[in-house]
Amino acid sequence: MKNEIDKKAYKILDKYAFEDDTSLWRHDDINYAITKGYWLTEPKEDSIPHSDFIKLLARVHVEMNKQKCTNLFLRSLTLSRPDYRVGLGVMAIMKTFPTHTFYNKEHNLEEEEYDKVKYVTTPCSICNDYMYQPSSLNSSLLYLMYLGGGKSLDLTNLYVGMLIDKRLEEETPTDEDIERFSAILDLVLSSEQKDTPTILRKRLTKSRLLHKEQTDQVQSFLGLLGYCGILHSDKHLGAFYEYRQLGCPPHKTHNSDWSYPVDFWLGEYGIDKVAFKYWFGEYKGLEKYWK
Repeated sequence: MKNEIDKKAYKILDKYAFEDDTSLWRHDDINYAITKGYWLTEPKEDSIPHSDFIKLLARVHVEMNKQKCTNLFLRSLTLSRPDYRVGLGVMAIMKTFPTHTFYNKEHNLEEEEYDKVKYVTTPCSICNDYMYQPSSLNSSLLYLMYLGGGKSLDLTNLYVGMLIDKRLEEETPTDEDIERFSAILDLVLSSEQKDTPTILRKRLTKSRLLHKEQTDQVQSFLGLLGYCGILHSDKHLGAFYEYRQLGCPPHKTHNSDWSYPVDFWLGEYGIDKVAFKYWFGEYKGLEKYWK
């Protein structure tokens, strides 16, 4: 089976990804996970300066293929594979992500001065991430494989998401995949004007159109449609149209756990046909959603 998940390797990743005490690791397990691509050892933690890591993201990003990402996204719907959605999430964020060097506005701190003053917890004001990258590669890998890339993303998540996409072979969507996505879109379009993302998530979960995916996975799926510019409000458009700070975007309320911009979506906004056509305009069975 193409792109089959190695259950043993995934269990090892799940067991050790958040375990910092390496004395508790079984190194035979770790080595097995490495051979299967479920444990990352490079690049070393905090080894790459901010601007160099941004350049690395740009280099890997240009190797990605939009149709492969949308094909895998569609296949994810009947296969219940959130990891198939990661590439599309990365591409959506990278569409407007700026090439930049580290800069902290509060301290007027630029990259070349960072090591001199040692503000070790001072984030970049442009992307809200830290001077040295990457951070927590394997917890990022587990996070993305489980959620599918529609929740909060940082620089390491973007990089690991690109690795996940590169590892996956392309698959061709089936008629059932297209029909399932159509049913999801019809559910979105049937929302009441004041329906919030939370109401939509509950309706989508109840529909079983995403099988038995957990609440946070369904929420991540809707967040991904937000990243793609398909679900947003008239004032908060998201990464398809404009870059807003990656790690600290606006929130509708101070305690909202929804990603941006779907956090601001209401049923009255429906779906964005321009963005939908950009991503899914090549699929004849989905034409009615952008025409």
